[in-house]
Amino acid sequence: VDAVGDPQLPLDVAGLAQEQSSELETSLLALPAIEFASGSATILPESVTILDEVARLLQPNPEVAIEIGGHTDSLGEAEPNQALSQARADAVLAALAERGLVNDMQARGFGENRLKVVPDDTPESQQANRRIEFRIL
Repeated sequence: VDAVGDPQLPLDVAGLAQEQSSELETSLLALPAIEFASGSATILPESVTILDEVARLLQPNPEVAIEIGGHTDSLGEAEPNQALSQARADAVLAALAERGLVNDMQARGFGENRLKVVPDDTPESQQANRRIEFRIL
């Protein structure tokens, strides 16, 4: 019997029915972007409500492990971009922990290695590439 009591539904690695897991991940991915001060890992005040929503989605599912992936655009050098993406992912993890989440959360910086929009040569594509993504593990 799975987490929702239906013996016919397959489970994913988090112990949720795959349908539930997919809905949760879809909800997390549909959130607006978490904004940071330029060139830093300081979360802007307007993103507090987004972090609150992430916490609201995850609190009923403490068994769900998530990866918090930080991403940058391709401007600048790869090594500082990597460090910035990790620092931003760490900042989001800390902010979620402050909200009382007990989920297994892993912060991982990807730098410019996983661009969402290619080519990364306009302000719009660069903004789209600077992001935090949540993935259920």
